[in-house]
Amino acid sequence: MDNYFTHPKVVGKLHNLGIGVVGTIRFQMSWPPKELRGASQTNVDFNEFYLTVDNLGTLVACWMDNNVILMVSTVHRVGEAVMCMRRRPRIMVKNKGHVTQIWDKQGKVEVQMPRMVDNYNHWMWG
Repeated sequence: MDNYFTHPKVVGKLHNLGIGVVGTIRFQMSWPPKELRGASQTNVDFNEFYLTVDNLGTLVACWMDNNVILMVSTVHRVGEAVMCMRRRPRIMVKNKGHVTQIWDKQGKVEVQMPRMVDNYNHWMWG
């Protein structure tokens, strides 16, 4: 689901109907849970993954790629990860440190990625 449509009540209702949900979320009044609210570009390192389970039983996660990504899933479990080849991103002010540290001069490197992020990237176009 795209973050425009991802709302805790919608995710909960779909889950109750037996429909799995994986998607990105936006900050809303009480979502994501307070455990993830402090994550920002300045205090999270590249490829760090934080998660919690909200009061509806939904896995809510924060992953640092080139920017902070907030995600939600009712079909994934804690600790699921895959190894993926990642192309070296364009260097910007915000990502210069981790791009230089991880890619150096290489065009591609293998990094560990949360399975929910990999699945979202694979299936986001339908």
